[in-house]
Amino acid sequence: MNYLEPIEETAYLSVPNASHYRKNMRLFYRAYEKIHFQLYKEDFLGLLSEEPEFASNTMELLKADLNALVKRKNLTPIQDPEKVYTIADYKNKQYRYTLSKYAVEIERLTVRLENLFPGIRKFVRASGT
Repeated sequence: MNYLEPIEETAYLSVPNASHYRKNMRLFYRAYEKIHFQLYKEDFLGLLSEEPEFASNTMELLKADLNALVKRKNLTPIQDPEKVYTIADYKNKQYRYTLSKYAVEIERLTVRLENLFPGIRKFVRASGT
């Protein structure tokens, strides 16, 4: 890897839908810290619906967010053979999602940055600078 190339895994921090991606990544990270390394999208939608600002999220919106995070290499999809009972189930490809190693370190860094100067981001936004 060339060390001067962009780090694709950090793109979710500054894209137009960053609030959705950041919430998704933070929830995955919290689950990861609780030793829940792999999550089904249905289980993750349940976690997401507990957050007031994301309670109205639909499965279609979640799938789009998960696909974008997979494309950016933040999440790794793992095909689940346990829920496959028919050929149609196999073709439907049920996945469990896990954080990539880069994503774990990026989320650790964002948590540390948020705790470095608590309240400073609110002050900067309020002052408009």
